[in-house]
Amino acid sequence: MLKTVLSLALVIVCLLGCKMGGANTGSGLTVLNVNDLNDEHKKDKEALRTKYDGKEAIVMGRAIEDFNPNHIYFETGEKNMTFSLQADKSRESWVGVDCKVEAANKDQFAGIKKDDVFAVKGTFHITQGGMEVSPCTRELRDKK
Repeated sequence: MLKTVLSLALVIVCLLGCKMGGANTGSGLTVLNVNDLNDEHKKDKEALRTKYDGKEAIVMGRAIEDFNPNHIYFETGEKNMTFSLQADKSRESWVGVDCKVEAANKDQFAGIKKDDVFAVKGTFHITQGGMEVSPCTRELRDKK
């Protein structure tokens, strides 16, 4: 319970930081969460595609597993791997969002544990089977 409260507090701080830091204004970034994306995807996938596909966004969700920066995919020379974000536990998970983590960015995700709520930045896409952010980073502000 305490972990959930702390996670929610972190999400609020991240959202406020992005809003106050200008990441959601002027730069054109959109802040989305997996709960809302799942609802919209289930209701009208094509409307969601029209609204967000191909746009840079910050997406917030819940890890469904621990992230391993030393995963065998990276060890065998793969350039990226998928790390899934889902809705919070109180909501139905429809398709979630796949985060495509490039090998160069893997250390940014180290320490993420199952059920942690976190945010990623990248280009949002509607795929045949669901949704993805590619490439995924944890750098939420624009570089100046």
